[in-house]
Amino acid sequence: MPGLECPTPTCNNGVDGARYITPEDGPLAARVELLKLHTSICAAFAAAQPTQCSVKAPSVKRPTVDAGISEEEWSVFLQKWRLFKVAARLDGTQIGPQLYDCCDPALQDNLLRENADFAGLTEAAGLQAVKNLAVIPVAICVRRAELLAMAQDTSETARAFFARVKGRADTCKYITKCSCNLDVNYTNSVVKDVF
Repeated sequence: MPGLECPTPTCNNGVDGARYITPEDGPLAARVELLKLHTSICAAFAAAQPTQCSVKAPSVKRPTVDAGISEEEWSVFLQKWRLFKVAARLDGTQIGPQLYDCCDPALQDNLLRENADFAGLTEAAGLQAVKNLAVIPVAICVRRAELLAMAQDTSETARAFFARVKGRADTCKYITKCSCNLDVNYTNSVVKDVF
C-alpha cells in the first residue's frame, strides 16, 4: 500500500523539499498516527510564520523633459528616466510611448514630425531623438570654461555647491587615452580642483 501524503498545502518537510509521505510498510493505524502527528507539526509551523501581505508600491512619477535644456538637465533627466523605467517595470513595447509622454507637448509635436514611427524606435534611438530636439548644444570648451569659473553662492551649502560642480563636470567629458590605449576619466580630479 502506498504511503499517505500530508494534506497541508504548504508542507515541504519531505524528501528534497517535497510533501511528507508516510512509509509504505507497517500497519495502517501506525501510518495514520504518523500523518496526524506530522500535520499537527505542519499546522503549528504555519501558525508561527508571519503572514505575508502584499503591499503595492506607490506609483512613480514620470520624469519630464522640455525643449531648450542644457546638458546638465539632460543628464538629470536620464537618471530619472532609468529610475522610472525600473520602478514602472517597463517592457520593450512600452518604452517608446512612455518616453514620448515624458516630453512637453511642443516637443512631442516636433518628435512626431521628425520620427513618424517614434513608438517603434529602440530606447537608445528614442533617447537620441529626444536629446537632438531638447538639448541646446554647447561646445565642450565653453562648458569647461564655465565649470572652472564656478563659485559658491553666499547662501549655498558646501554639499549643494559640490553637487552643482559635479553635475556640470559630468557634461565636460574629461576623458583621455593613456599609453596603454585605455580611456581614463579624470572628472573627479577636476571637481576637487574647482571645489
